[in-house]
Amino acid sequence: MMTVVESPQSKLRRELGLSERPTHTRIRVGDWLPFCCGDLVREHEGRHIGRVEAVFHGAFVRVRWLDSGWVSDLRPTELVKAKRDE
Repeated sequence: MMTVVESPQSKLRRELGLSERPTHTRIRVGDWLPFCCGDLVREHEGRHIGRVEAVFHGAFVRVRWLDSGWVSDLRPTELVKAKRDE
C-alpha cells in the first residue's frame, strides 16, 4: 500500500488559503538562449550555413559549417537562425 504524504509547506499554504506554489520557478535555457543543438544558423552578415553542435554555459555556441566542415565557437549574439534553402 502506498501512502501519499503532503509536505508541511503545502499543508501550511492550504490552511492559510494561499495559492499553490508554481512547480517551475527556475529560468530555463530556452527562455533566454535562442539556439538548440541541431539548429541551422549563420553569422549576421555571413553567407555560410552551419549546424549548432554544442552550447557552452550560454556564452558560446559551437557551430560546424556545412560546406567546409570547419568548427567555430561564436557568441550567440553573432548568429541568427537560418533555413536550409537560404
